[in-house]
Amino acid sequence: MTQQELAKRMRVSRSTIANYEHSRAAPPPPVLRDLSRVLGCRPKDFLDESGRGLSVLRSLAGLSQKDVLERLDSDLTLSTYQKLEQGRVRRLRRADAEDLARVLGVSVDEVIEAHGHDIRRREVSTTEEPAS
Repeated sequence: MTQQELAKRMRVSRSTIANYEHSRAAPPPPVLRDLSRVLGCRPKDFLDESGRGLSVLRSLAGLSQKDVLERLDSDLTLSTYQKLEQGRVRRLRRADAEDLARVLGVSVDEVIEAHGHDIRRREVSTTEEPAS
């Protein structure tokens, strides 16, 4: 199945499918469930647990980004949380890591490691982009 065919069946753009495929974005849990149904697999099959970024931890918890924010006690904004998942925020405050660990049902060390994974993934992707 091509990206275009899958996009049509999922009622999203082809670029959205490409972003999921190349780990530039993570589908929200409802989309992940729909993708697995359309492709005949389990949602967990899409997740690379060897490189668990924050979006993987969130997806495994069955939460959207907004769900995470609603459950946090901290003052993180949606924009900042999205940047954390994208590896665009280098410093994760200890209090935020603790709060995220509570919400995601994982250890603080797992949150810190996931954040580090997101930063490394972004660094690699920006160095691999072809020059215009």
